[in-house]
Amino acid sequence: MRGPAQTVATLVPTSCGLVGVELGAHGVRQLRLPQATEQTAWEALGSPDATRRVQPQALGDLAARLQAYFRGEPAAFPDEVDLDKATAFQRAVYAAARQVPYGQRISYSDLAARAGYPQAARAVGQALARNPACLIIP
Repeated sequence: MRGPAQTVATLVPTSCGLVGVELGAHGVRQLRLPQATEQTAWEALGSPDATRRVQPQALGDLAARLQAYFRGEPAAFPDEVDLDKATAFQRAVYAAARQVPYGQRISYSDLAARAGYPQAARAVGQALARNPACLIIP
């Protein structure tokens, strides 16, 4: 999914709470796990660079897929992620993480090897802790 020309943000209501999503020109900039209130959902996005807030429908079918996922239904997230602020190392880790099949678990060590940095297991953990788009990048 290519994003809008300017950055926008929205909250998607799901059965587990409000999911914050920020879109930029190169795809999803942020996707945050559900929060109980609008205030905490916006706070989870930090101070998004969004120049405007939009309705969830602006996300196309991403909103529906997020709602399905939180209802426990199968949902795929092939969406583009805006990684302009990520380092080359983080991009490699995120790309490797996206190749892990749904439901499969691997160690940070295994993911480091898949990303081309076999000695960087701890750094992989830190990169994933900074993951801007959970669910899309597992």
